[in-house]
Amino acid sequence: MKKAISLILTFITFQSLFAQRFNWAATGGAAGIANSFYGAVDIARDPQGNIYTMDYSNHAQQCQGDTLQPIQGGVSTYIYKFNAQGELLFMNRVGPVNGAFNAFNIETDDAGSLYLLGQPSGVGSIVVNEDTVPTVASTNQLIKMDSLGNFIWIKNTGVATSGDGCMLQYSNGYLYYQSGNLSVSKIDTAGVVGASLTASYYSSPTAINRLLFKGSSVFPNGDLLFAAYSPGTVAYGTDTLFHIGNPFLTAPFLFLRCDTNMNLIWAKYASNGRDPDNRFIPVAIDSSDNVYAAVQVNLEMIIGNDTIQSTDFTGQGTIIKFDGNGTGIWAKALQSTGLAYAWCMQNAPDNSGLVIGGGYTGTTQMGSFTLTAASQSLPFVAKFDTDGNYINAFNYIQTLGQTDALSMSGDGNGNYFVGGKLPSSTVPIFSCTPAPANRGFYLASFTEQPDIAPTPTIIANGNLLTASPEFSGDIQWYLNGNILNNENGQTLLAAETGNYSVTYSYTSGCISADTSTVLNVVVNNIYANHGNSTISIYPNPSTGLFQITGIEDNNSSFDVSVCNVLGATIYSFPNISKNQAINIADAAPGIYLVQVKSNNTISTFKVLKQ
Repeated sequence: MKKAISLILTFITFQSLFAQRFNWAATGGAAGIANSFYGAVDIARDPQGNIYTMDYSNHAQQCQGDTLQPIQGGVSTYIYKFNAQGELLFMNRVGPVNGAFNAFNIETDDAGSLYLLGQPSGVGSIVVNEDTVPTVASTNQLIKMDSLGNFIWIKNTGVATSGDGCMLQYSNGYLYYQSGNLSVSKIDTAGVVGASLTASYYSSPTAINRLLFKGSSVFPNGDLLFAAYSPGTVAYGTDTLFHIGNPFLTAPFLFLRCDTNMNLIWAKYASNGRDPDNRFIPVAIDSSDNVYAAVQVNLEMIIGNDTIQSTDFTGQGTIIKFDGNGTGIWAKALQSTGLAYAWCMQNAPDNSGLVIGGGYTGTTQMGSFTLTAASQSLPFVAKFDTDGNYINAFNYIQTLGQTDALSMSGDGNGNYFVGGKLPSSTVPIFSCTPAPANRGFYLASFTEQPDIAPTPTIIANGNLLTASPEFSGDIQWYLNGNILNNENGQTLLAAETGNYSVTYSYTSGCISADTSTVLNVVVNNIYANHGNSTISIYPNPSTGLFQITGIEDNNSSFDVSVCNVLGATIYSFPNISKNQAINIADAAPGIYLVQVKSNNTISTFKVLKQ
């Protein structure tokens, strides 16, 4: 299999700030043929870090040198699996003969199995990879495949919503999905259906006689959050939620919190919404149980002390926040001279805020960040803190419209994955490097690192030098202007007096480099390793339990601190006596810096925790 990806960076600046760095971008589809209907509408990651996405087409699809034909005479959903570096692992297809299969959502479980929620149109069987399996026409089907794309089982959900009941959530051994007009159910990975949560009453003057579940997330304690569009009055037990306004023009968003046994905890309405143009209701939950959702507002929505108004019925893009009890806190409109909508949302792994992706036209203002798109719709990514203040915002394709960020995921380590549609055979320019031209989808990886190497500074703590800010590119330390061989980490132990500096550089994509100012370090009774001191650490390596040996004064005490390779102190042990054990057994395996202060001596050691 040919493995071809584009290593890229984004080149757009806003008020002297730079966009985030893209690591790679992959594309797929059929060059020159307008046949991919949706693009990468969803992304899922497995425990091994592999990434799945999907597209929907009636023509042969290509990706990184591989080509796969649709099921004969039909419209198929194509499934793509990439590794964490953006290399294609396989392509798969699900679809009927002489019909269509439209997939809505994709999930993975803890074992790496894949689940696909979709609907066949007018046919009683579909082909999953090479297996023909019976199905129910025009009704949502939940399909399980193994990590190689082989068919395992299929379940009829009983919902016929033409893509509106698109919610699928995996958590702790179960999948949660819409199982009826008013119901959400759980199913285990063996395909056994468990408990359900069902509204006790529903009434709507419109032709829509059901709830439309379109979003979900998981609370830190394992509780579930479900989000639905609800054009009517709904009740759960003694709690009745009423729609305020004209149900033919606007309808509420329903938010439900329940425990893992599907017992309702609370139900809340956010009134006067627009049925999402992109099917999903993006939701995320932070470490304090706060709930965030991206919605479209018609007429007027009141959340906390904030009122969002929209009278043109295009659906004002808005981010809303509730606390863990469902009480509204704030609402923030996406301000634009045209249109701006968030189609996907991801909690930052360090709980520093929320990352959203979407599309916009005209001039869009996100705090101090200005994005300009004229009349075509361009994709954007933005980050805001828990108070709704923007930390950053940027667009990442300038020359190709209708490429909104439709889906997003993250690996929990600061790497994000974003997907969308490529509407033409124009080469998409992800800043410095073009990606392959395809009418189909794109999938790209980015981080919160800037796309231009920042200027590093050196922070000294004794003989321990730390370069700041943290940097994922190439790092090189210098002493008196000369390269220090093999010193390419975030920290350095200064072994001799001299002038130290450090350089940050990107050597691929948007190539750039910057160097710190010189820091003069005087090494006086400071030892960088046990070869220059009677003090040593034993055993090294260890499983995290070690002793400081070589302290000459039996009556003296000493202080010990342990830093990670970024220079952050993670353990402090004051007033340690001779031969007393140091325990860092609960630290992750890796290299740590141990600093021992005894009398007028500071010794620093590299230790390996196994």
